[in-house]
Amino acid sequence: MASYQYEDLKKIYHGFEHPVAALKVGEKDFAGNQERFILNDMEVELTCGFEASIATFCIYNVFSKYTGEFEFGSLKKYIQLGAKAEISFGYQNQARKVFLGVITRVDFIYEQEEHPYVQVTAMDVRGIMMACGFAKQLKAESYSDAAKEVFARAVEGLMKPEDVLIGISTSGDSENVYRAILKAKEIGGCTVALVGKTGGKIKEPADYNI
Repeated sequence: MASYQYEDLKKIYHGFEHPVAALKVGEKDFAGNQERFILNDMEVELTCGFEASIATFCIYNVFSKYTGEFEFGSLKKYIQLGAKAEISFGYQNQARKVFLGVITRVDFIYEQEEHPYVQVTAMDVRGIMMACGFAKQLKAESYSDAAKEVFARAVEGLMKPEDVLIGISTSGDSENVYRAILKAKEIGGCTVALVGKTGGKIKEPADYNI
C-alpha cells in the first residue's frame, strides 16, 4: 500500500493553496463555455473494486428570466446523458484527473427563493457494468465500449467448447453480438446467428446462419 508524507504532498501541491477544479464533457472544456454558465458544488466519491465511483456537479446561471425557461439549447452539450465526463482536481497547475465516467442523471432544480440550477450525476464505467460481474477487469473508458467488452467477457466466463451460442441481430452488424460470436469461436464452441437483411458481418464468423 502506498504511503504519503504530508510535507512531501504539501511541496508537490504548492502548500495546498489556490485549489482548482476542471470539467470536460465529451471533448468540451467547461471553462471555455461562451454562455457564462457557472460550475459549482463538484463532488467525487471514489471507491474501488466492484463499487461505483460517482461524481456530481451543479451548473448555475442556466435560467432565462426573460423566457422563464432553462436554457436547454445551450446546456445540452454539457448535460447529455451518456456523454463522457472527466473531472480533475488539484492546486494551481497541478490538477490531475480523478474521475472518468458517463453522465447518468440530470435534474433541473427550481425552488422558490433559490437560484435555479442543473445538477448532473455521472458514474464510472465499472459502476454501470458491475451487475455483470466483470467490473474489475473492464478496460473500456466509455459506456459503448464497455457494453461491447462485457458481451465478450460474459461469453469468456460462461462458454465451454461443448456449448452452443445463439446470437440475434436484425441488422447483422451488432458489434456486441459480433464480439460474442468471435469469443465463442475462440473457445471452440458452436455458433448460430439469427440475422436479418443480408446477414451483415456476423454471418462470416458464425457456423450457422438463419
